[in-house]
Amino acid sequence: MKKILFIIILATITTTETYAQKIKGDFSNVERVIQPKYASEGVVLDIAIKRTTTDPYFLSNYNLGYDLNSDYYTSNPKFNNNFGTPKYLAVIDYVYNEPTINIVKKDNGMFLTSIHSNISAKLYLIDIEKGVFEIEDLVFKDINLKYPIDNTKGESLSYDRMTKATMVFDNLSENEANQYKNSSLNYAKQVNIQQLSKLPGLATEIIEKKFFPYSKKIGIYFNYIKSTDDFKGEAFNKAYNLIQKSIYPVNNDNLFEAISILKTEKENLVSTDDKKIVKYKIAILQNIINCFHAMQKIDQSKPYIDELLLLDSKDDIANSLLQRASNPIVQKEQTPEQLVYKTIPDAFLKNELKRFLYKKNNEINYIPQVLGKENATYYLLLNNYINCSAELLKTNNSVEIDTNLMNYLAETLILSKKALKKMDNNADAILINFKLFLDKVELDLKPIEKLKKHYNYFDLSNDLYRSQVRKIMFEKYKRSDFIFTDEIKLSLSKCFEKLNENDKKIVSTIHSLYSELIISSVNKTFSNKSKIFEKIDSLKNSFATKYKNGFPEEYFELDIISQKVNSDKGFPGQELYNLEILLSNIYSIFLL
Repeated sequence: MKKILFIIILATITTTETYAQKIKGDFSNVERVIQPKYASEGVVLDIAIKRTTTDPYFLSNYNLGYDLNSDYYTSNPKFNNNFGTPKYLAVIDYVYNEPTINIVKKDNGMFLTSIHSNISAKLYLIDIEKGVFEIEDLVFKDINLKYPIDNTKGESLSYDRMTKATMVFDNLSENEANQYKNSSLNYAKQVNIQQLSKLPGLATEIIEKKFFPYSKKIGIYFNYIKSTDDFKGEAFNKAYNLIQKSIYPVNNDNLFEAISILKTEKENLVSTDDKKIVKYKIAILQNIINCFHAMQKIDQSKPYIDELLLLDSKDDIANSLLQRASNPIVQKEQTPEQLVYKTIPDAFLKNELKRFLYKKNNEINYIPQVLGKENATYYLLLNNYINCSAELLKTNNSVEIDTNLMNYLAETLILSKKALKKMDNNADAILINFKLFLDKVELDLKPIEKLKKHYNYFDLSNDLYRSQVRKIMFEKYKRSDFIFTDEIKLSLSKCFEKLNENDKKIVSTIHSLYSELIISSVNKTFSNKSKIFEKIDSLKNSFATKYKNGFPEEYFELDIISQKVNSDKGFPGQELYNLEILLSNIYSIFLL
């Protein structure tokens, strides 16, 4: 009895090994081009990406020091980083989640502490003219808590672009591990900062795949049958080798040749009773079907799928491809008219995004002044004072021109009292006579102080106040009293004497551009257009030198200045104010 049982077992093992060793296989990568969801309308997407937050935790803990409201410049050449007036705006809205702090005891008895950021975001895709057309969650993959980073020694920070930002402290005693856990606040901020910087990269990848075709590798399994006494594999080997070298990239001619060889091999296998022969046929049919799959010609594989299902009705490959052949999925681009638009969230219209969303491409837009850089505005005004005071001496000015000139002079005089306190001492000391004049003006304007709405500023919107200022100025002073050209020039030169030659050139360009624009606006004629365009081009070249991936908003406003000058359009009151801030911001970008 034992002898018979042994023979049965031996026969079973031998049969199993016979089948197993003859049918092998491997996955080969095939490249697929995935069509985008939306039409890109060109090779470069007209888009700006902005970061913000509407999350209550972030808003109530702004003192944490996270950079949550800023422009994001991607180096992806398919995005134009248009922070002027783009067609699309992508908003990354950060969402706070508490970090994960985890302690693991390792096999060697030591401990590992890891800290993982869980900050996520929502991505809003906005057509600025029509509204929101896509919202998507930005979430990184979870980290393996037991083995967060392979082969770590000591402190390390994970920079894997697709997983959560993680900091690891390895090979610790239990006491040390708990110490890191108890002092995790600083480390949590580090991983949170990294997570905040990684999320825009994830957003960029998602946006690109929604607007542009992209390649994706898929694995297709091909069987390999070894040569044996009952399967002469020379022809099969030729077909298999053709397949392997023709998959990536796909070579249709070679694959059709391989299919032809495999068909002949299949037809040579005539027996349908021998299980080995049936197994060979199934393997060959699967390879034929997968060749058609690689060429994306599933419809031509239908006869072979039917034949395979007769041999094995449960074959996964055949059933999968049969379903795909019966229900082909053709992903079509959606034109903008097919999109469903939603209103822009109210929360976005209560922060800085509102200003950006309502910008216009035919006027100088308001851009907030760079905080702490108010001196830049004063330098502009002080330099412009020289030109406006010289223009005031002209005897053929109209009443309107004199009115506008006095407005600029008065604004500078009123701001100067406060601004001089922040100037370099050497520069301030030069303005002796100018400061005495400021004291007299301040005293003369005291009686109308109550008309002001903004204490320290020349009230641009208050016509009554401005008219009273002009009346006092013209009644109490001769036009020549406003001339302090030599003092102001010398003082400004002291302010910039430590700058290198290139930076001094930028200062000169900004000063002369602003003066040209103001005087032209006062006279309602742009008589020196070529000079203005030359200055604008010079500043744009400076931006191109400083910024590699994209330009800030100020750069795009220079183009609007060019448009208005070219069409002989002046600058209404609010635009003049916006122009003042714009050029003072350019000062700050390059010099302060």
